[in-house]
Amino acid sequence: MSLIDIHTHQKTDSPTALCAIYSNFEQVDAVGIHSVGLHPMMVQNYDAIAIKSAFGAMRQDTVWAIGEVGLDKRNKEHWDLQVALFQQQITIANTLQKPLIIHCVQALDACLLYLRAAQVPVIFHGFRKGLPVAQKILQQSYYISFGSALLKDAALQNCFKSIPLHQLFLETDDAPITIDALYETAANLLQTEIENVILPIQENFKRVFKLA
Repeated sequence: MSLIDIHTHQKTDSPTALCAIYSNFEQVDAVGIHSVGLHPMMVQNYDAIAIKSAFGAMRQDTVWAIGEVGLDKRNKEHWDLQVALFQQQITIANTLQKPLIIHCVQALDACLLYLRAAQVPVIFHGFRKGLPVAQKILQQSYYISFGSALLKDAALQNCFKSIPLHQLFLETDDAPITIDALYETAANLLQTEIENVILPIQENFKRVFKLA
């Protein structure tokens, strides 16, 4: 199995890189795997047609997850709409039994509150906070994914060392980096062989997506 990239905005036909789609939902490819979601920073831009298109795309076989979805306090003037769409997408994830990829900025307590309704695996993507925040997420048996910030942020690197491997993912997101660089950095931080990072994340991937 190739290296798992749980969240990327780069188009790819890799069977282990989840390409995130947050617009032009009718253009979800028939190859590769995807996540589809109404992004909390863009909720004011989605009209009824786009929302219906997104919800339809979520049912496609190549769409493996719902996301990125969640809450972002930087878009607080549209907070009520964020919440409404977040709740709708949690319900859809439950119905389709597809995991949730979460975008959360300055809104952890609210995200955790609404996620109580989730009946599927939950992955917080692009994690950049400290261990106390991570522990709140981990206590719910959710997963945490680290992206490009892990390459240079010393405080984040220190937090990373305390994350259980069975709740860990890595991602490229929209950064101009390779997933290989993240795995190499992760192995160096944990002072272990890279296979000891690759294998647990592959197992997480199989568990989340119910693969044999």
